[in-house]
Amino acid sequence: MMAHGGETPEFLDFASCVFDRTGRWDMAWELALRVEGNSQGTALGTRASILRANILAKRGRLDEALSLLDTIEWGVNDDALLTRILQSKASALRRLGRTTEALDSCMRAGRLAHEMGDSDLRAQCQMEAGSIMVALGDCENGLGELVKARATFEESEKILDIIRCDINTGVGLKCCGRLEEAEDTLSGAAEAAMEAGLNRVRAHALANLSDLLNMRGNYRQSADMAGIAAETFSCLGEPLMEVAALLNLCIGLAGSGERGKAESTMRDAIAILKERDLLESRHEWLEECAKMLKGMGDKGLAMRLRKAGRDGRKCPLNR
Repeated sequence: MMAHGGETPEFLDFASCVFDRTGRWDMAWELALRVEGNSQGTALGTRASILRANILAKRGRLDEALSLLDTIEWGVNDDALLTRILQSKASALRRLGRTTEALDSCMRAGRLAHEMGDSDLRAQCQMEAGSIMVALGDCENGLGELVKARATFEESEKILDIIRCDINTGVGLKCCGRLEEAEDTLSGAAEAAMEAGLNRVRAHALANLSDLLNMRGNYRQSADMAGIAAETFSCLGEPLMEVAALLNLCIGLAGSGERGKAESTMRDAIAILKERDLLESRHEWLEECAKMLKGMGDKGLAMRLRKAGRDGRKCPLNR
């Protein structure tokens, strides 16, 4: 993108948000930095900082994202900006497994959004809170929050948020053992995302759907969907979701009898985790994958996966 004399910070802010939503994070990051440089101490500059923190989180650099958000929070006196900071912190904390802290941050954000009368922002907080509650084992209340969030998004005709909410609901239903409902919900979300041209969101739906299909023994279908998701996340530079999709692909391939490809895929996933220093924080992913492989009768592959996880946890380079 070429710079022009007429580019204002407001235009650059708008463009960075567009690039962020379409997965062009290098360009979004560059423009956000320019906005920060020209708008220090303003709401515009703070929004650009939040966007950069969200990009760090999507790229698996969660500790850096939290550090940046903590720095921003100290200088913010605007409730709307503080709400977005707390919402972003909640998402990063949840992905780090710090679910109790994540829920606290999310509930604070929701209260602020309610006090401001911003229904869409409150619904986004409800959507995040619902996912955190499910992760904490409170399925009934978590799914209830997701239902309330979706109703608000429908009123506002927020297509992207509706699909995101459906994906989170599908994951929640899966965690609650309601597998048929979960499959229908995730399949619908994947189809809606494809019709809307939202490739990244579709990849999220497919990654979660492939996990569910593995649980139900539909390995060939799972492998096809996981492969599409992994390729999309690889192109976007989103390593955490790429690894999740690759591990689902590993199980799908193993279940389909393609053991050599399964082991190669497993090595690719572990290599990404090692490169990003994420073996320790994502040890539970490897353990879940190993359990499923063992249950399928592939004890050798399961043992190698468990060993990689144990070695990662002992590695002195891990934080």
